[in-house]
Amino acid sequence: MHKIVEILMGDDTFELEQKIFNIFTSCGLILAISSLLQSALPSKSFESILLHLLFLLLLVFSLYLSRVKKIFDVPVFLIVSFLVFIFSPFCWILNAGSRGGAQYYTILYGIMISAVTKGRKRIVFLTAHLLINAALFVFEYYFPTKILYYNSETVRYIDIIISITVASIANLSLFVVYAKKYEQEHQVLKEYSQRLKQLTMTDGMTGLYNHKTIFDILTGEITKAGETSQNLCIAMIDVDDFKNVNDTFGHQQGDFVLCEISKLLRENLEKKNLIGRYGGEEILMILPDTDVDRGYHIIDRIRQIIEQHDFRGCKVTVSGGLVQLQNEDTQQLVSKADGLMYEAKKRGKNRIIRD
Repeated sequence: MHKIVEILMGDDTFELEQKIFNIFTSCGLILAISSLLQSALPSKSFESILLHLLFLLLLVFSLYLSRVKKIFDVPVFLIVSFLVFIFSPFCWILNAGSRGGAQYYTILYGIMISAVTKGRKRIVFLTAHLLINAALFVFEYYFPTKILYYNSETVRYIDIIISITVASIANLSLFVVYAKKYEQEHQVLKEYSQRLKQLTMTDGMTGLYNHKTIFDILTGEITKAGETSQNLCIAMIDVDDFKNVNDTFGHQQGDFVLCEISKLLRENLEKKNLIGRYGGEEILMILPDTDVDRGYHIIDRIRQIIEQHDFRGCKVTVSGGLVQLQNEDTQQLVSKADGLMYEAKKRGKNRIIRD
């Protein structure tokens, strides 16, 4: 069913309203053709056959404009005007009124008008549609002899079955179109929400977690480590003489250094390890399920990688402090790592000091 609807409505180059119009006009073609096929039955009036023939020709022309020429407003105006002011009232009178198949299209026409028109046009066409249908009920009540009823119950039932089938297909197709549109919009909104969440959680320049996020993550990891009795280490590193890098090579080079270090960290740390820009050129790393010996090996290897890396002709080193969780809270643990980092700088820089 989904594939059939996609064929009827056209590809994604069409707007939603035009896709719905394509579906309704395609269903209208089925209706018009089936009615013309019924013309072989003697109980069908010539006027009814002529009406459906005109409707068929208009549908073909409108589909050509919509599907081939990509024109929307003109075919919509033609089809809706014909349905409201000509086809609906004459079909009611010529096809047994409330006893025939025309009644099953009344709601369908209203749905189509609501879906493919906008603004004042929608109000005018819907109002006209409601008034004309109300007038037709009154007309049939007071002048039942003016309604052309079927001469055969067989024809009546065939007409009703076709009417119900076409109306059901159109309504089901409309549901599929709106469902697909909803899924698309929901996916876009979901991606936008994820992107927005990412922007609020990450540092705009380096792509690492920002200060608040990495601090909150660390709080969660401390709680987790306490519940599972697992080891937890954190490391704070800072670029040595970063001010000199900015003063000598410019702030763009300084930004490049921070971004490149962030890239090296992501490439050389395990996925379970978490990295955040704590502030300025300070970077905090969380190493879950890692003791201090293993943590020192990891962070010192990172230090060596940074030292050996080519930062576009600029020599860069880092100093850092590594601590293992004992009984500290988040702020105490970070302060401890920060203190060891500054101790590393005092001892000559380009080194990692462990707890």
